[in-house]
Amino acid sequence: GDTNSKVFINEVLWRTLPTYGGENFKGWFQYNSNSNSNDLTTFVSNKQIFVQQFSNSWTYDSVLNSDPFMLNLIPTEQFIKKGKVLFSLDDTSFSQNYLNVVIDSSEFDKLEIGKINSPLVKVIADTNNGFKPFPVKYNGKTYLGGTINLSNGSYQLVSTCPFAAYLYGFQAYDGFGYALSSETEYQRGGDTLFVD
Repeated sequence: GDTNSKVFINEVLWRTLPTYGGENFKGWFQYNSNSNSNDLTTFVSNKQIFVQQFSNSWTYDSVLNSDPFMLNLIPTEQFIKKGKVLFSLDDTSFSQNYLNVVIDSSEFDKLEIGKINSPLVKVIADTNNGFKPFPVKYNGKTYLGGTINLSNGSYQLVSTCPFAAYLYGFQAYDGFGYALSSETEYQRGGDTLFVD
């Protein structure tokens, strides 16, 4: 982040980082959530910050179908504004594949998913598919987060409102994870310079 970034986790001031980069707790810090919990966590700062989620190795928590990877989290300002995201899970070696989605609760009914060349279906918010509200509102909005289990195949995720999506998977001693897409406009003042 920037110098003197105040980082709040679920509305509680967690750290003020006096600089960026460098030593732990000066320019960055590590936060471990309760490992026995699937609770959603909100990170907010008074300045721009970069947040990564780390998946531990099997030696850390004895989960055999896993391996380390880092997943960059997308700030709400860079959520996909609307549209379609195409992705493929055609590597049959990964037996466990997941899609995490974050979306404004008032717009959740506009989120649809389906395999390519198959009808789209609405992703329904209920406790059966694990979607639940984040513990705090952000900019007056209640966001939902949840996980969708996926089989191998090619998919499309469609919405007419902003959302973020993360794809990840595991197999014995292996794992992968990444953000599916994000808006990349210049966040401090709008795009004015373009590459010819």
